[in-house]
Amino acid sequence: MHRPGRTGRRATFAVAATAATLLLLPAATPVRAAPPAPPGCDWPMFGGGPARDFASDCPQVPTTATVSRLRPRWVVHTGDVVTAQPAVTGGRVYAGDWSGDFYAIDQASGRVAWKTVLGNNAPAPWTDSHRDAYGQITSSAAVADVAGASTVFVGAAASLYALDAASGRILWRFDVDPQQPTGLGEVESSPVVWTATPNGDPWVLFGADANQSSDFPGEGLWAVDAVTHAAVWHFNPETATGKPLYGCGNVWSSPALDLDPANPDPARRSMLFFGLADCPDNSPTGSLASVGPLALPAPPGQAAPPPAPCPRDGTDPNCPPGGSYDYSKRWQRFAEAMVGLDAATGAPVWSYQPHRQNTGDDDFGSSAQVFTLPGGRRVVGEANKDGAYYVVDRDTGVDASGGLPVWSRLEGGNGNVQPGQAVGGFIGNTAVGGPLGGLRVFGGSAIDTPVTYDAATGRPVLQRDPTAAFISMHAFAATTGAPAWQAVQGPTYGASTLARGVVYSGALDTLLRAYDATSGRLLWAFPLGAPISSGAAVAGGDVVIGAGTSDTDLEFKACDPFSGALGKLCHSAPLDAQLNPLSRLGEVWDFSTSATLPHVGLGAAAGASAAGQAPAGGSAAPPGSRGAAAADSASATPVDGGALAISARRTASPLLPIGALAALAAAAAMSARRRRRPALRQDRPDA
Repeated sequence: MHRPGRTGRRATFAVAATAATLLLLPAATPVRAAPPAPPGCDWPMFGGGPARDFASDCPQVPTTATVSRLRPRWVVHTGDVVTAQPAVTGGRVYAGDWSGDFYAIDQASGRVAWKTVLGNNAPAPWTDSHRDAYGQITSSAAVADVAGASTVFVGAAASLYALDAASGRILWRFDVDPQQPTGLGEVESSPVVWTATPNGDPWVLFGADANQSSDFPGEGLWAVDAVTHAAVWHFNPETATGKPLYGCGNVWSSPALDLDPANPDPARRSMLFFGLADCPDNSPTGSLASVGPLALPAPPGQAAPPPAPCPRDGTDPNCPPGGSYDYSKRWQRFAEAMVGLDAATGAPVWSYQPHRQNTGDDDFGSSAQVFTLPGGRRVVGEANKDGAYYVVDRDTGVDASGGLPVWSRLEGGNGNVQPGQAVGGFIGNTAVGGPLGGLRVFGGSAIDTPVTYDAATGRPVLQRDPTAAFISMHAFAATTGAPAWQAVQGPTYGASTLARGVVYSGALDTLLRAYDATSGRLLWAFPLGAPISSGAAVAGGDVVIGAGTSDTDLEFKACDPFSGALGKLCHSAPLDAQLNPLSRLGEVWDFSTSATLPHVGLGAAAGASAAGQAPAGGSAAPPGSRGAAAADSASATPVDGGALAISARRTASPLLPIGALAALAAAAAMSARRRRRPALRQDRPDA
């Protein structure tokens, strides 16, 4: 029997006691080395593996009986926020921050082994000068062997980078839009590595987007050969349908890979699954002209601005110079859709669209995941910013009844506050797992508002359930979508993670929580030093997570109505710091049940040279070239963060904010008050 009061007291006491211990640490602290993780206990990529199920059965991972003993083992302060999920493999933790610094951290000690600078701030010839909407590195790394060498693949700016895992040397860079080297474009998607490919070389598969902007030829999904560094194929959803580059082919979710060698259809033996972003109306009078706190209609008596012209540089093959974009014709069958591709060729096999053409902001930002239902049916599930989770057949994209998903379920609300602007629904990834009879989907929703935008009237209306904004953690039955439990916690952009009956969720209220996957009971919580938008990686007996949140959709899009100098000022770092005082705080944490006293380090020791410096000699391909590589690749300098006391004397702010500690008791008690709600309606997509 669940007793919320008892659980709340236990969680509050455990966290408060741990926090007090941290603030009283001596100047140097010993670190207990962890035993090496057995096979299958690493977390080498986003979601833990190619299926993106965000689940682990590693026997070393804490259980519901032991998770309350988790304590911080170490924390590394980074130069900017860390929203990517760390990759943990081979005794090292790999994660990048929004400034472009990418770190390799020793899992046992918390010492920074090396740091390499990527993206805009990388030295030549590795510089990527594309303008991104959010951070330089929001992509989570994938670590795999290439020709016997452990290699790290990660997106930064609008490039895929390959780094030597041992030293941090940049091996090569693949630019998804070399024609426009300073244009808008980014690789937010986290790569997956396919080793058993048709040509025998590992392929790196990832998405690219330009955050709702038109004229970005790099949008869509890419397959890059890890040996030749060249594109194997590129699927652009708009050019594939003969459409101009309206901005309806962006992919900032991360693809899932599933192999079925016995499938009778060769196109379905190796498949990639992913969801596309929203399909914006980028016309001068369209949805993006009304984004932000104020709508900006044309002044009375003034005619609407002319249509947006086609690019003069010829980068849009279906919108020649001298023409113009007709945004009324932007919709196509892949817009805002779940898509299944033949991984060998990049050819589309199926697509499923849950929406009609609209001016909303209903991206598939949460990534697709592949799992098996009781009876052996293989399905693909993916959550959307509309607040729903959709499950479709792996081979067909629909149910056998024709045209409909296997099931879909609305979590209770979304954050469509204006045309083209949503801040709620599912943005962080869901986790799926458990015994086949009790298979469940777990996920935290973002900033669900009590009101939503009604496209029919153009006015805000109450959500179907206005209280949904306060109930951010959800669990569904994976077979039917029936609600299992829900819990009150802070909103989150981070992924949920399932490991041995425990669900981990970090939230914007700075708390990392652990729930009982069966009952939803709060088992443990701990305040990090900044709002959390990262997902927890579980490896061996450790739980590793990033911390820090800079621009949310709400803050970023509030600046969209302003152009020119005013727009730049609105998006500038000083103003951003006022909108979000914690916007520059970044950390990577490691928790363990065997931790004694934690170690804290800085991302770079004073006087240490930046890693990823220009090569000292040899030849290099020019920046922006496909598969750019240097004969004498960039070197990385080992960095020792040193052993420092965790105290209020940190570089940016106290490690444990006083506000977070003061609110901890209330937050933990609220989270423990799990509430069961009436069964939610089973949503069907628009016809």
